Amino acid sequence: MSESELDETDRAILRLLAEDARHTTPVDIARRLPVSDGTVRNRIERMEEAGVIREYLPVIDHESAGYPLTVVFTCDAPIADRGSLAGDALEADGVVSVREFATGGGDVEVTAVAEGVADITETARRLHEVGLEVRNERLLRQERRRPRGTLEGDRADPDEERP
Repeated sequence: MSESELDETDRAILRLLAEDARHTTPVDIARRLPVSDGTVRNRIERMEEAGVIREYLPVIDHESAGYPLTVVFTCDAPIADRGSLAGDALEADGVVSVREFATGGGDVEVTAVAEGVADITETARRLHEVGLEVRNERLLRQERRRPRGTLEGDRADPDEERP
């Protein structure tokens, strides 16, 4: 299923799930869209089977969970090994995400959470062990996310007029 195969109703369902998938049922979605809850269920199932919806993840406040430091490591990796090294990096304690870039230096970005400076040093050591060269490490002050990510529009109603 490609993006062009998603219609406005599919996109509206995705927007509502992105806002709060845990507390949003097909009945809740159907109340906000001009479709039945059965249609919503069918659409969600189809998007899950097609890989459009891959998983449902909690958003964790790491600071509240006892990890007050978030560090972003910018790393270099040999092109041929980039994918496997990125996967290995994800297995390191404290690592919460790994992003792999196709161009430019600093082609692997690793985000890790830590209780203290010693944990940051240990994560950097582990990244080096798996074969990544740490180019830079930055202490993250704050991150803001938009629940809809790159989904177009803020409307839940696909028939709502655009400005």
